Amino acid sequence: MVNTSTIDNILLGGNGYIGSYLAQELRKTGQSLLQVDRSMNIKNLIKSGKRIFYLLGQNKPNFDSVSELKLLGKVLNGIDEDVCTDFIFFSSALIYGETSVPANETDIINPTDIYSKYKADCEELIYRIINGTQINRKIIRISNVYGRQGSHGFLSQVFNNINITNSQKNIYINGNGKQLRDFIFIDDVVKSIIAICKQGGNDIINASFGSSRSLLEVVEILNRIGGCKYNPVLTHKHKMEIKSSFISNYKLIEKYNYCPKYGLEDGIRISLLEYA
Repeated sequence: MVNTSTIDNILLGGNGYIGSYLAQELRKTGQSLLQVDRSMNIKNLIKSGKRIFYLLGQNKPNFDSVSELKLLGKVLNGIDEDVCTDFIFFSSALIYGETSVPANETDIINPTDIYSKYKADCEELIYRIINGTQINRKIIRISNVYGRQGSHGFLSQVFNNINITNSQKNIYINGNGKQLRDFIFIDDVVKSIIAICKQGGNDIINASFGSSRSLLEVVEILNRIGGCKYNPVLTHKHKMEIKSSFISNYKLIEKYNYCPKYGLEDGIRISLLEYA
């Protein structure tokens, strides 16, 4: 049983995709750690946390931005300022909206969908409540994370169906498949977070690979290294989504001394082997 008098790292939503891999890495440091989900007593547990990571409020079919924002507010107001030194919030790089050149952290944000608007509202709420306290606030705007077990998003279609014994596998794509995304491997996301946490102060940081590929390009990569034929099927369902997303990782590299190591080909290859 964890001694909750003081805990070095509390991961709210720590049993999810990113949280579970982050927990593995944090355990290597020898610091105390507690992974918290919604079924636990969040209100009491957060009072024990030196460093609080907020991974709740991820985009799912039943996502309710209003209730999620209220939950964040309760957490922020329930933190013990005498114990907590750092609050790390996981935002989305998609809040920049359409970008034709790599968006950096000082650019004006332009969220276009419900989820991105929710993330923007969260960032504003964090600033409003924590500003003026001694708590260091870090907002990490993550681009399209993928890879390894539990992968979400577009590439999860491939990884979750890898053992289907068809010589040709369909990948369903909304729109025309030319949507550009910055795909960052889960290992690079976790290493980025660790690097960011080593420095104090308040900041907003992009966690991205630094280059973007279209969904059709991703399929081409799969066909080169995947061992079978992947067939892109355009659904012609045009969701309200960003067509072009370019995200700068200059600050991550220059200020926090972490340069993502896994290109899309590398990350896909590692993941395919792990799922096989």
